[in-house]
Amino acid sequence: MTLPTIAPQALTLPTIAPQAMTLESVSAVSLSLTIILNRAPAITTNPTISGTAKVGETLTATAGNTTGTPTPTSTFQWQRSDNGVSGWSDITGATSTTYVLISADETKYFRVSQTATNVEGSVTATSASTSQVQPAFDYLFDDYSTGVLAGYSMRKLSSTYEGNCIEVTQDGETFTNIGFSNNVLDESAINTIASANGDPVFVSKIYDQSGSGEDMVQTTFSAMPQIHNGTKILKVNDKPAVYYDGTDFMQVNNEHIISGAMGFYQVNSNTNAGRGFDASDQSSNFTLLSFRFQLKLAGTQKLNSLSLPYDNQRIWFGGRNSENSFLAKMNDNTYDISSTTSTGDVKIQKLGSSASYYDGYIQEFVIYDNDQENTSSNVITQINDFYSVFTP
Repeated sequence: MTLPTIAPQALTLPTIAPQAMTLESVSAVSLSLTIILNRAPAITTNPTISGTAKVGETLTATAGNTTGTPTPTSTFQWQRSDNGVSGWSDITGATSTTYVLISADETKYFRVSQTATNVEGSVTATSASTSQVQPAFDYLFDDYSTGVLAGYSMRKLSSTYEGNCIEVTQDGETFTNIGFSNNVLDESAINTIASANGDPVFVSKIYDQSGSGEDMVQTTFSAMPQIHNGTKILKVNDKPAVYYDGTDFMQVNNEHIISGAMGFYQVNSNTNAGRGFDASDQSSNFTLLSFRFQLKLAGTQKLNSLSLPYDNQRIWFGGRNSENSFLAKMNDNTYDISSTTSTGDVKIQKLGSSASYYDGYIQEFVIYDNDQENTSSNVITQINDFYSVFTP
Protein backbone atom coordinates (compact mmCIF):
# COMPACT_ATOMS: atom_id res chain seq x y z
CA MET A 1 0.00 0.00 0.00
CA THR A 2 1.41 3.25 -1.12
CA LEU A 3 0.91 6.32 1.15
CA PRO A 4 0.46 9.70 -0.47
CA THR A 5 3.27 12.17 -0.39
CA ILE A 6 2.54 15.26 1.82
CA ALA A 7 4.47 18.35 0.99
CA PRO A 8 6.26 20.10 3.97
CA GLN A 9 4.39 23.04 5.47
CA ALA A 10 6.03 26.18 6.91
CA LEU A 11 4.98 27.14 10.50
CA THR A 12 5.03 30.71 11.51
CA LEU A 13 5.03 31.52 15.31
CA PRO A 14 3.44 34.74 16.42
CA THR A 15 5.78 37.44 17.61
CA ILE A 16 5.49 38.24 21.37
CA ALA A 17 6.64 41.68 22.40
CA PRO A 18 9.15 41.79 25.31
CA GLN A 19 7.60 42.68 28.75
CA ALA A 20 9.32 44.74 31.45
CA MET A 21 9.34 43.19 34.94
CA THR A 22 9.66 45.33 38.12
CA LEU A 23 10.74 43.72 41.40
CA GLU A 24 9.35 45.21 44.65
CA SER A 25 12.02 46.59 46.99
CA VAL A 26 12.34 44.98 50.44
CA SER A 27 13.44 47.14 53.43
CA ALA A 28 16.45 46.01 55.38
CA VAL A 29 15.67 44.36 58.72
CA SER A 30 17.94 45.13 61.70
CA LEU A 31 18.25 42.41 64.28
CA SER A 32 19.73 43.08 67.78
CA LEU A 33 20.52 40.61 70.49
CA THR A 34 20.66 41.68 74.16
CA ILE A 35 22.41 39.33 76.50
CA ILE A 36 21.53 39.89 80.20
CA LEU A 37 24.19 38.69 82.56
CA ASN A 38 23.38 38.15 86.22
CA ARG A 39 25.61 39.93 88.73
CA ALA A 40 26.12 39.07 92.36
CA PRO A 41 24.76 41.62 94.88
CA ALA A 42 26.91 44.24 96.54
CA ILE A 43 26.20 46.77 99.31
CA THR A 44 28.01 49.97 98.40
CA THR A 45 27.17 51.99 101.53
CA ASN A 46 26.63 50.66 105.02
CA PRO A 47 23.20 50.74 106.63
CA THR A 48 22.59 53.46 109.23
CA ILE A 49 20.60 53.77 112.46
CA SER A 50 18.56 56.76 113.64
CA GLY A 51 16.79 57.28 116.95
CA THR A 52 17.67 57.82 120.60
CA ALA A 53 19.49 55.04 122.42
CA LYS A 54 17.25 55.01 125.47
CA VAL A 55 14.88 52.40 126.89
CA GLY A 56 11.41 52.93 125.44
CA GLU A 57 12.67 54.72 122.33
CA THR A 58 12.58 53.35 118.77
CA LEU A 59 15.65 52.74 116.62
CA THR A 60 15.16 52.85 112.84
CA ALA A 61 17.40 51.19 110.24
CA THR A 62 17.98 52.74 106.81
CA ALA A 63 19.30 50.35 104.17
CA GLY A 64 22.63 50.90 102.48
CA ASN A 65 22.74 51.25 98.69
CA THR A 66 22.87 47.99 96.75
CA THR A 67 23.85 46.85 93.24
CA GLY A 68 23.36 43.54 91.40
CA THR A 69 21.29 41.84 88.74
CA PRO A 70 18.53 41.04 89.29
CA THR A 71 18.00 43.83 91.84
CA PRO A 72 18.78 42.43 95.28
CA THR A 73 16.29 42.35 98.12
CA SER A 74 17.45 43.41 101.58
CA THR A 75 16.66 41.91 104.96
CA PHE A 76 17.71 43.13 108.41
CA GLN A 77 18.86 41.66 111.70
CA TRP A 78 19.30 43.71 114.88
CA GLN A 79 22.32 42.81 116.99
CA ARG A 80 23.35 43.61 120.55
CA SER A 81 26.74 43.89 122.28
CA ASP A 82 27.98 44.55 125.80
CA ASN A 83 30.75 46.91 124.72
CA GLY A 84 29.86 48.10 121.21
CA VAL A 85 33.00 46.55 119.71
CA SER A 86 32.81 42.78 119.91
CA GLY A 87 30.53 39.96 120.99
CA TRP A 88 27.66 40.94 118.72
CA SER A 89 24.70 38.57 118.89
CA ASP A 90 21.48 38.40 116.91
CA ILE A 91 18.29 39.36 118.72
CA THR A 92 15.69 36.69 118.09
CA GLY A 93 12.80 37.95 115.96
CA ALA A 94 14.28 41.45 115.52
CA THR A 95 14.27 41.55 111.72
CA SER A 96 12.22 44.62 110.81
CA THR A 97 13.54 48.10 110.05
CA THR A 98 12.60 49.31 113.54
CA TYR A 99 13.43 48.11 117.04
CA VAL A 100 11.93 49.32 120.34
CA LEU A 101 14.47 49.31 123.15
CA ILE A 102 13.33 47.42 126.27
CA SER A 103 14.63 47.31 129.84
CA ALA A 104 16.88 44.32 129.05
CA ASP A 105 18.70 46.55 126.54
CA GLU A 106 19.82 49.08 129.14
CA THR A 107 23.63 49.70 129.06
CA LYS A 108 23.95 47.66 125.83
CA TYR A 109 24.99 48.77 122.33
CA PHE A 110 23.14 48.12 119.07
CA ARG A 111 23.85 47.76 115.39
CA VAL A 112 21.86 46.46 112.43
CA SER A 113 23.00 43.91 109.85
CA GLN A 114 21.74 44.23 106.25
CA THR A 115 21.83 41.22 103.89
CA ALA A 116 21.27 41.81 100.14
CA THR A 117 20.24 38.71 98.14
CA ASN A 118 19.54 37.75 94.52
CA VAL A 119 19.88 34.56 92.44
CA GLU A 120 23.64 34.98 92.30
CA GLY A 121 24.12 34.97 96.05
CA SER A 122 24.07 37.29 99.07
CA VAL A 123 26.27 39.81 100.86
CA THR A 124 26.06 41.36 104.35
CA ALA A 125 27.09 44.73 105.78
CA THR A 126 26.63 46.20 109.27
CA SER A 127 25.96 49.68 110.58
CA ALA A 128 28.06 51.56 113.09
CA SER A 129 27.24 50.93 116.75
CA THR A 130 24.82 53.11 118.64
CA SER A 131 25.88 54.84 121.84
CA GLN A 132 25.24 53.00 125.09
CA VAL A 133 21.52 52.55 125.75
CA GLN A 134 20.38 54.79 128.59
CA PRO A 135 17.63 54.05 131.13
CA ALA A 136 14.08 55.03 130.39
CA PHE A 137 13.12 58.62 131.17
CA ASP A 138 12.83 58.96 134.92
CA TYR A 139 9.89 61.07 136.09
CA LEU A 140 10.35 62.85 139.41
CA PHE A 141 6.74 62.53 140.50
CA ASP A 142 6.65 58.84 139.58
CA ASP A 143 9.50 58.23 142.01
CA TYR A 144 8.59 60.77 144.71
CA SER A 145 4.88 61.51 144.62
CA THR A 146 4.03 61.69 148.32
CA GLY A 147 3.40 65.25 149.41
CA VAL A 148 3.64 66.83 145.94
CA LEU A 149 1.99 70.25 146.07
CA ALA A 150 3.16 71.87 142.83
CA GLY A 151 5.66 71.32 140.05
CA TYR A 152 6.97 73.76 137.42
CA SER A 153 9.67 72.51 135.06
CA MET A 154 11.11 72.49 131.55
CA ARG A 155 10.98 68.69 131.66
CA LYS A 156 8.01 66.38 132.16
CA LEU A 157 7.67 65.52 135.85
CA SER A 158 5.05 62.77 135.68
CA SER A 159 4.39 59.96 133.21
CA THR A 160 0.65 60.58 133.62
CA TYR A 161 0.77 64.33 133.01
CA GLU A 162 -0.91 65.13 129.69
CA GLY A 163 -0.80 68.93 129.72
CA ASN A 164 1.53 71.51 128.24
CA CYS A 165 4.83 72.78 129.58
CA ILE A 166 4.54 76.53 129.06
CA GLU A 167 2.56 79.21 127.25
CA VAL A 168 4.54 81.73 125.21
CA THR A 169 4.08 85.02 123.39
CA GLN A 170 6.11 87.51 121.40
CA ASP A 171 3.86 90.52 121.84
CA GLY A 172 1.63 89.94 124.86
CA GLU A 173 -1.39 89.54 122.58
CA THR A 174 -1.01 86.23 120.75
CA PHE A 175 -0.33 83.19 122.93
CA THR A 176 0.75 79.65 122.07
CA ASN A 177 0.89 76.54 124.24
CA ILE A 178 4.13 74.58 124.06
CA GLY A 179 4.18 70.93 125.05
CA PHE A 180 6.92 68.34 125.33
CA SER A 181 9.07 66.45 122.86
CA ASN A 182 10.75 63.35 124.26
CA ASN A 183 9.66 64.48 127.75
CA VAL A 184 11.46 67.84 127.51
CA LEU A 185 10.21 71.27 126.42
CA ASP A 186 9.44 71.16 122.69
CA GLU A 187 12.26 73.33 121.37
CA SER A 188 11.29 72.99 117.71
CA ALA A 189 7.86 74.52 118.38
CA ILE A 190 9.48 77.56 120.00
CA ASN A 191 12.08 77.86 117.24
CA THR A 192 9.27 77.89 114.68
CA ILE A 193 7.61 80.82 116.45
CA ALA A 194 10.88 82.74 116.76
CA SER A 195 11.92 82.12 113.15
CA ALA A 196 8.79 83.84 111.82
CA ASN A 197 10.13 87.29 112.67
CA GLY A 198 13.33 86.84 114.68
CA ASP A 199 11.82 88.36 117.83
CA PRO A 200 12.37 86.96 121.35
CA VAL A 201 9.84 84.55 122.84
CA PHE A 202 8.53 85.23 126.34
CA VAL A 203 6.87 82.95 128.89
CA SER A 204 3.39 83.96 129.97
CA LYS A 205 2.56 80.77 131.85
CA ILE A 206 4.36 77.79 133.38
CA TYR A 207 1.92 74.95 133.88
CA ASP A 208 1.62 73.15 137.21
CA GLN A 209 2.34 69.48 136.53
CA SER A 210 1.15 68.27 139.95
CA GLY A 211 -2.50 68.14 138.94
CA SER A 212 -3.47 70.95 141.32
CA GLY A 213 -3.89 73.43 138.50
CA GLU A 214 -1.99 76.25 140.20
CA ASP A 215 -0.13 77.54 137.16
CA MET A 216 2.49 80.26 137.39
CA VAL A 217 1.30 83.16 135.20
CA GLN A 218 2.32 86.65 134.18
CA THR A 219 -0.15 88.91 132.40
CA THR A 220 2.07 91.99 132.17
CA PHE A 221 4.17 91.65 129.03
CA SER A 222 7.11 93.71 130.35
CA ALA A 223 7.42 91.37 133.38
CA MET A 224 7.46 88.13 131.42
CA PRO A 225 10.69 86.09 131.51
CA GLN A 226 12.29 84.86 128.30
CA ILE A 227 12.79 81.40 126.80
CA HIS A 228 14.20 82.39 123.35
CA ASN A 229 16.31 85.49 122.69
CA GLY A 230 15.41 85.72 119.00
CA THR A 231 18.46 83.74 117.99
CA LYS A 232 18.33 80.57 120.06
CA ILE A 233 16.60 78.71 122.89
CA LEU A 234 18.02 79.81 126.24
CA LYS A 235 19.77 76.95 128.04
CA VAL A 236 21.91 76.12 131.02
CA ASN A 237 24.07 73.01 130.73
CA ASP A 238 22.35 72.19 127.44
CA LYS A 239 18.86 72.09 129.02
CA PRO A 240 16.12 74.70 128.36
CA ALA A 241 15.98 77.46 130.98
CA VAL A 242 13.69 80.42 131.62
CA TYR A 243 15.58 83.70 132.00
CA TYR A 244 14.48 86.37 134.51
CA ASP A 245 16.23 89.68 133.77
CA GLY A 246 15.88 91.34 137.17
CA THR A 247 12.42 92.77 136.47
CA ASP A 248 10.51 89.57 135.72
CA PHE A 249 8.49 87.18 137.87
CA MET A 250 5.63 84.66 137.66
CA GLN A 251 2.90 84.05 140.22
CA VAL A 252 0.03 81.73 141.06
CA ASN A 253 -3.54 82.96 141.35
CA ASN A 254 -4.05 81.10 144.63
CA GLU A 255 -1.03 81.32 146.88
CA HIS A 256 0.43 78.04 148.12
CA ILE A 257 -0.01 77.94 151.91
CA ILE A 258 1.66 75.21 154.00
CA SER A 259 1.07 75.09 157.73
CA GLY A 260 3.32 72.13 158.61
CA ALA A 261 6.43 70.44 157.28
CA MET A 262 7.42 71.34 153.75
CA GLY A 263 10.25 71.35 151.25
CA PHE A 264 11.10 72.94 147.93
CA TYR A 265 13.63 72.15 145.20
CA GLN A 266 14.88 74.65 142.64
CA VAL A 267 17.33 74.27 139.76
CA ASN A 268 18.75 77.68 138.99
CA SER A 269 21.74 79.72 137.90
CA ASN A 270 21.62 83.29 139.19
CA THR A 271 23.58 86.09 137.54
CA ASN A 272 22.97 88.52 140.38
CA ALA A 273 21.37 88.69 143.82
CA GLY A 274 17.65 88.02 144.07
CA ARG A 275 14.88 85.82 145.39
CA GLY A 276 14.16 82.47 143.81
CA PHE A 277 10.64 82.57 145.22
CA ASP A 278 8.57 84.89 147.38
CA ALA A 279 5.32 85.19 149.31
CA SER A 280 2.68 87.83 148.72
CA ASP A 281 3.64 89.44 152.03
CA GLN A 282 7.35 88.50 151.83
CA SER A 283 7.00 86.35 154.95
CA SER A 284 8.54 83.39 153.13
CA ASN A 285 11.24 83.54 150.49
CA PHE A 286 14.58 82.22 149.35
CA THR A 287 17.31 84.74 148.52
CA LEU A 288 20.63 84.10 146.81
CA LEU A 289 23.61 86.43 147.08
CA SER A 290 27.26 85.98 146.16
CA PHE A 291 28.25 85.46 149.79
CA ARG A 292 25.25 83.74 151.40
CA PHE A 293 21.75 82.35 151.02
CA GLN A 294 18.78 83.45 153.08
CA LEU A 295 15.89 81.11 153.88
CA LYS A 296 12.80 82.71 155.32
CA LEU A 297 9.82 80.58 156.36
CA ALA A 298 6.69 81.95 158.05
CA GLY A 299 8.45 85.14 159.09
CA THR A 300 11.59 83.52 160.51
CA GLN A 301 14.81 84.03 158.58
CA LYS A 302 18.09 82.13 158.57
CA LEU A 303 21.18 83.54 156.89
CA ASN A 304 23.97 81.14 155.98
CA SER A 305 27.29 82.50 154.75
CA LEU A 306 29.18 80.74 151.96
CA SER A 307 30.74 81.60 148.64
CA LEU A 308 28.21 81.53 145.83
CA PRO A 309 29.84 82.59 142.54
CA TYR A 310 27.28 83.81 140.06
CA ASP A 311 26.45 81.96 136.85
CA ASN A 312 26.84 78.53 138.44
CA GLN A 313 24.03 76.05 137.99
CA ARG A 314 22.85 74.57 141.31
CA ILE A 315 20.16 72.36 142.81
CA TRP A 316 18.76 73.92 145.97
CA PHE A 317 16.66 72.29 148.67
CA GLY A 318 15.09 74.10 151.59
CA GLY A 319 12.27 73.58 154.02
CA ARG A 320 11.36 72.59 157.55
CA ASN A 321 10.82 69.16 159.09
CA SER A 322 8.05 67.87 161.31
CA GLU A 323 9.83 69.42 164.33
CA ASN A 324 9.75 72.83 162.57
CA SER A 325 13.56 72.86 162.16
CA PHE A 326 15.02 74.50 159.06
CA LEU A 327 16.62 72.33 156.37
CA ALA A 328 18.96 73.35 153.55
CA LYS A 329 21.08 71.65 150.91
CA MET A 330 22.89 72.71 147.75
CA ASN A 331 23.76 69.91 145.36
CA ASP A 332 25.25 67.25 147.64
CA ASN A 333 26.18 69.71 150.41
CA THR A 334 24.10 69.79 153.59
CA TYR A 335 23.95 72.92 155.75
CA ASP A 336 23.05 72.42 159.39
CA ILE A 337 20.57 75.18 160.15
CA SER A 338 18.31 73.00 162.28
CA SER A 339 18.68 75.31 165.28
CA THR A 340 16.44 77.77 163.44
CA THR A 341 12.76 76.91 163.74
CA SER A 342 9.48 78.43 162.66
CA THR A 343 5.79 77.80 163.02
CA GLY A 344 2.93 79.27 161.09
CA ASP A 345 2.07 79.34 157.42
CA VAL A 346 4.74 79.14 154.75
CA LYS A 347 3.47 81.06 151.73
CA ILE A 348 4.70 80.72 148.18
CA GLN A 349 3.13 82.94 145.55
CA LYS A 350 5.87 84.00 143.15
CA LEU A 351 8.57 82.33 141.10
CA GLY A 352 11.14 85.06 141.28
CA SER A 353 9.96 88.13 143.18
CA SER A 354 8.39 91.52 142.65
CA ALA A 355 10.20 92.91 145.70
CA SER A 356 13.75 91.61 145.34
CA TYR A 357 13.77 90.61 141.70
CA TYR A 358 15.53 87.45 140.59
CA ASP A 359 18.24 87.82 137.95
CA GLY A 360 19.19 84.57 136.24
CA TYR A 361 17.85 81.25 135.02
CA ILE A 362 15.33 78.87 136.59
CA GLN A 363 14.72 75.43 135.11
CA GLU A 364 12.67 73.66 137.77
CA PHE A 365 10.74 74.51 140.95
CA VAL A 366 8.95 71.81 142.94
CA ILE A 367 7.07 72.14 146.24
CA TYR A 368 6.19 69.38 148.73
CA ASP A 369 3.89 69.81 151.72
CA ASN A 370 5.45 67.08 153.87
CA ASP A 371 8.70 66.39 155.71
CA GLN A 372 11.45 66.00 153.10
CA GLU A 373 14.37 65.57 155.51
CA ASN A 374 14.89 61.86 154.82
CA THR A 375 14.12 61.93 151.11
CA SER A 376 15.78 65.17 150.01
CA SER A 377 19.09 63.53 149.07
CA ASN A 378 17.30 61.01 146.86
CA VAL A 379 15.21 63.72 145.22
CA ILE A 380 18.33 65.80 144.55
CA THR A 381 19.98 62.74 142.99
CA GLN A 382 16.97 62.21 140.74
CA ILE A 383 17.04 65.85 139.65
CA ASN A 384 20.78 65.71 139.08
CA ASP A 385 20.44 62.57 136.95
CA PHE A 386 18.59 64.73 134.43
CA TYR A 387 20.30 68.10 134.75
CA SER A 388 23.87 66.83 135.44
CA VAL A 389 24.60 69.76 137.74
CA PHE A 390 27.30 68.12 139.82
CA THR A 391 29.40 64.96 139.94
CA PRO A 392 28.47 62.91 143.01
